[in-house]
Amino acid sequence: SGDAHDPRELPGLVDMLTGLLTEGTESRTSREIADEVARLGATLQAGASSDYTTVAASSLTTFSDEILELMADVALRPVFPENEVELTKQNTKESLKQQRAQPSFLASEMVARVMFGAHPYSVTAPTPEAIDATTREKLIEFHQSKFVPNNAVLVVAGDVEQDSLLPRIEELFGNWKPGAVAGDDFPAPPVRTSRSAYM
Repeated sequence: SGDAHDPRELPGLVDMLTGLLTEGTESRTSREIADEVARLGATLQAGASSDYTTVAASSLTTFSDEILELMADVALRPVFPENEVELTKQNTKESLKQQRAQPSFLASEMVARVMFGAHPYSVTAPTPEAIDATTREKLIEFHQSKFVPNNAVLVVAGDVEQDSLLPRIEELFGNWKPGAVAGDDFPAPPVRTSRSAYM
């Protein structure tokens, strides 16, 4: 699930959610997560495109157990601390102001609206109202509904041994409970039969 799966009244929710995944879990603060990743010389990040969300990590093979555990923690047990949610909302609104001052952003926004009509791909940025309406509770609810194993794929690449890796994955992700995942029911993009100019 990606940006196209944002609730219609809350554009930008997935982007905000992914930005907050590494800002605190049930057992770690934002600072503890960052310090642990730095200690391992690893990377850990989350992000979203229109169609999917990724939680990605990399490290030396020596630290694969530790980084996999960190990745599982931020993916499965984020708590979306209220102070981090409010900070993210303020930063997002400031970023939106800067974007809307750029002609190239306004042009790409118009192109998306014209090309995709009522389809969710037409939404390129949140609104200030949607940012204000986003709450910790809504982030938790969305996370619980979309971050389920039957809506996810785990990909591992690198110098790892399958025989030792699979039990570790089972240990970290084995209690992850499936949930109901609705199929995509998006409106079709508009059909264009003639050339038009948009201002």
